[in-house]
Amino acid sequence: MIAGAGRLPRVWTERAKERGARVAVIRAVPGAFEDAKDSGADVVVDVFAGEWGRVVGALKEHGVARVYLVGKIARQHLFGQGVFDERCRAVLAQVDPRGNDDALIEAFVADLAREGIEVGPQADYLDHLLVPAGVIGRRTPTAAEWRDLERAYEVAKALAGLDVGQTAVVKDGAVLAVEAIDGTDRTIARGLAVARGGVVMKVAKPRQDPRFDMPVIGMDTLRTVVEHGGSVLAFDAHLTFLLDREECVAYADRHGVSLVSYVPGMERSGGK
Repeated sequence: MIAGAGRLPRVWTERAKERGARVAVIRAVPGAFEDAKDSGADVVVDVFAGEWGRVVGALKEHGVARVYLVGKIARQHLFGQGVFDERCRAVLAQVDPRGNDDALIEAFVADLAREGIEVGPQADYLDHLLVPAGVIGRRTPTAAEWRDLERAYEVAKALAGLDVGQTAVVKDGAVLAVEAIDGTDRTIARGLAVARGGVVMKVAKPRQDPRFDMPVIGMDTLRTVVEHGGSVLAFDAHLTFLLDREECVAYADRHGVSLVSYVPGMERSGGK
């Protein structure tokens, strides 16, 4: 696994080990997966993504034929360090500088393919975090909140199709905030500062590549919704990783927030 930022790399590693896999971890951005050795990983290597030749060399040295990209490795992680070896510069030269993060990652995926190294879907070892459609806590959205949820889904999907962001906040049909470079949590805070009681929706991109950057929801996102007075946190069913599900459901129930794993046209009923 090439590990980026966030908690997902640890969850992925623990699941892979449970299934009997031998796991080599390359920590590719500063601060990524600091407790990798405690997670059961067999090999841990620190190589910054900008030293791409060394990354590829480490994969080949350990006999890796299938690699997974887990955790956030965004443009700011790469360019913020300003260190690029010859191989990295060659890959970057193939990318339109106006392109999005997906185009950037796809160029590196293609370079791995040329070495005979396949990039696998994140859900190979994170399938347990995908949630079927439904209300997954005690509180069901009101009729007005369902309407806002549907509107937020429509807006967020359009936004994601432009690769601008994946989150929208709506109340009473009005769009309070949409995600840009500031990220999910700041978008939620901005939107709910305009009007408490809003509905938050996070979606996958319309052409989401299952190999990287799948949307993730967890306690940090839910706490932000609760702290800023949101009423519903919804996300794309079957396409979003939900971390700490039991903890999230208990916390949402305790604070009267609806948690909804959403698909268009779903039946408006509750239950876990």
